[in-house]
Amino acid sequence: MFYITGEKDHMNLRNAHVVITGGSKGVGAAAAHEFVKRGARVTLIARPSAELHNTADAVGAVAIEADLSDLGVVDGLIARTEEVNGSVDVLINNAALGATQHYATLTAETILTVLNTNLLCPMLLTHQVLGGMLERNRGAILNVTSIAGEIAAPHLAAYGSSKAGLSHFSQQLQRDVWNSDINVTAFVLGAVPGTQIYNEGIKDSVVKKVASQMGAVSKLTPEIIATKMADKIAEGYRGTVPMPMSSAPLAHWRRVPNLLGDRIFLKANKNAPIVPTHPASAK
Repeated sequence: MFYITGEKDHMNLRNAHVVITGGSKGVGAAAAHEFVKRGARVTLIARPSAELHNTADAVGAVAIEADLSDLGVVDGLIARTEEVNGSVDVLINNAALGATQHYATLTAETILTVLNTNLLCPMLLTHQVLGGMLERNRGAILNVTSIAGEIAAPHLAAYGSSKAGLSHFSQQLQRDVWNSDINVTAFVLGAVPGTQIYNEGIKDSVVKKVASQMGAVSKLTPEIIATKMADKIAEGYRGTVPMPMSSAPLAHWRRVPNLLGDRIFLKANKNAPIVPTHPASAK
């Protein structure tokens, strides 16, 4: 059974189909190892590279090459994964680009590339999986956001704005699927030393100072994050997971207005059908 018997909010990851974007390295690659270890079928999506195929081969996952900054490529991408690995049970929107430099020095193309990859791609992939998840009344969507989307820091305008949008989208989506057994989770991450986005970010001297201070506090690794991801999905958790825990007050404080609003808004949605009249359709 997909759900552990008698505990509908829990998820049995064995043989579940987990799709991970940005799966060639860093947190995505660590997540691939962790979910396969727990018996899941994994599909990794990333830009063409030897690393993507090496990671997929190492864990026995399916690799799909796709430049997620190209929304034309994103169109129909979930259908491609389902053709080779079956219906998607878990979508992890992990892929991201940084563009960590003074906003005035960014090109319009770079700004669009960051927003496409970090925000619009996750929203579109979510839209593609949501119809099937609603019909089956099961599934999980995990969006990897950032503390940079919670606080304003210099030289992170494009990246931070995209992550702030992804965090808010996660909260909105949680409320759209409130009556269902679909769990939506946002992982709000601090600095993760050694990852590509960290290494590229610290090329900027301002970001390097910020990241070094955050990294000294967080002590995060891709493996620690991947284990927490799998644990939370298996638990059927829905909500926000700040990492490190030292950032929890900030991450949760920003969500207080939403929690207060739930007292009103969720009553309006209380008797809404699990599958809406016009469900999101996966292409």
